[in-house]
Amino acid sequence: MCAGIAAAVMFACLFAGPLRAQSSADLDFLAGLPDFTRVRSMLPDYLNHLAMALLEKRRRAVGQWSSADDVRRRKAYLRERMVSACRSRRGPSAF
Repeated sequence: MCAGIAAAVMFACLFAGPLRAQSSADLDFLAGLPDFTRVRSMLPDYLNHLAMALLEKRRRAVGQWSSADDVRRRKAYLRERMVSACRSRRGPSAF
């Protein structure tokens, strides 16, 4: 029985080398293409650009508020939107 286990271990060791998975270099098919030199940063750059555009839009909207009444109206609008969203939500945690 001990000889059978030893043979199985030897067999596994002999054939384990060729059975390895591909290296990450083999899977990086975009590495040599000149159009994709920045492939890892393209999505984060795009999302950051969208976020900055939305923040700028919000900054301009907030900059147009000139009185406390404008702030109160915005506060009431947001409160209404949040309450309606909670009411439309189904489940035990809905208000």
